[in-house]
Amino acid sequence: MADDELGQEILTCGSESLCKVRYTRSYSPVLYYVQPPIVYMNSFTEVWYDPKSTPNLISDLETDETQFINVKIGPALLDFEFNVDYDDGSSQWYRNRVRG
Repeated sequence: MADDELGQEILTCGSESLCKVRYTRSYSPVLYYVQPPIVYMNSFTEVWYDPKSTPNLISDLETDETQFINVKIGPALLDFEFNVDYDDGSSQWYRNRVRG
């Protein structure tokens, strides 16, 4: 099963050897916490996270683009577009804070 913006989709493949999903610890971002723990419409929310080595996978950004502009938590979408710009960076392998 795969989740996307349209809902859940069942994925199939022809060979079992091609269907393996591998998680690599160095490329699995960590979400430490969301403050406040309940997200309301039009409220400011802080997200503390560690991107690990994930930014190394992003290679086609323009110089004025950011690595991300929002975070989806369940059905809620936290928008950081106006609080984070291309000058703001996130440190790899450290806790980072973003507010939106």
